[in-house]
Amino acid sequence: MPPPFTSRKALLSPLRPMKPLFRDTLQVALVKEAELRKQLSEGKNVGYSIDTPTEAEQASGLFNCTTFIVEVLEEAGYPVERPLQAGGVQARLRDFINIEADDPDHLVLPELHAARDSQKKGMLTALVDQEDPRIKGVVTGMVGLHLGSEVTDRDALRPGDMLQTWTRVGSGSWRGHCTQVREIQAKNHQGDYVIFDENTTPREQVLTDLLLRQHGSHLPLGRSFSDADKNADILGLSVYTRDLVSLPHQRGQGDELHWYAVRPVGSDWPL
Repeated sequence: MPPPFTSRKALLSPLRPMKPLFRDTLQVALVKEAELRKQLSEGKNVGYSIDTPTEAEQASGLFNCTTFIVEVLEEAGYPVERPLQAGGVQARLRDFINIEADDPDHLVLPELHAARDSQKKGMLTALVDQEDPRIKGVVTGMVGLHLGSEVTDRDALRPGDMLQTWTRVGSGSWRGHCTQVREIQAKNHQGDYVIFDENTTPREQVLTDLLLRQHGSHLPLGRSFSDADKNADILGLSVYTRDLVSLPHQRGQGDELHWYAVRPVGSDWPL
């Protein structure tokens, strides 16, 4: 005999919309790294491109930091073609991540595109100094489309969070980089040393003295931007995890480094 019916209210309640399912972006990024390593071992041209690579160039193994993050998000199911408005412009998520890409139909910094070459460095420096929302790249894009939550405290960073950083270089100008947190090394509230990475079960934990490793597309090991000036495409594996670094405690503060971070909605880490 079936149990007595006691939940008519539940039966009549409207169905809640299902939360979109996204793949874990860090796992996607690590699989892509393995694929690129395989291509390199097979003698294919894999490397870093200073100029924003086209989709065809990306398919052949050329990336820069932002196009790698765009492709990771796309493979994880995020709508990189979806438009949003921020900082007085409308562009797609992929454009906000790429920031300085100069596709005339999708400009995030149109004033930079229109300026003379001699003016561009000074204009970009001013935008970073002023913390214009557009220079936050992936953070502005993901938060603006409700696809992620901003992380503003260094000690709250976790594996899978995406970073847009700006490092001050010799002339006082800024050099941008877009990566993903691969590993966290820190102390918990009991003073124990902990390491969090893609294999750690996400859980609430208060951390201090945090250091992190960034994963993404970087200049190949042993190569410099002076090398890139001689050849826009620097061949050799460019997708890997960099050494431990420390960030200023609060985002956007510090004379030599500004950082902004976002936790994708598909992350299992609590925020």
